Amino acid sequence: MLEDESKSFMRFQRSWQSVRSEFVQTVPEEIALCEFDCRKVNCTVEEWKMCKRRIQKAAGELRPAA
Repeated sequence: MLEDESKSFMRFQRSWQSVRSEFVQTVPEEIALCEFDCRKVNCTVEEWKMCKRRIQKAAGELRPAA
């Protein structure tokens, strides 16, 4: 009986992971600032290279407000 419950749980877990991956994806840290904290929708490559907020974040100068 315990083995059947374990197999059932494992199937549920695999199904849940599959569904979750369709909706939730990890954002790479190097673009998280742009993705969540920037008002600009699109940047050119040149704008991205020169972005002061991104450069400061990479240098560790931006810290979350306490």
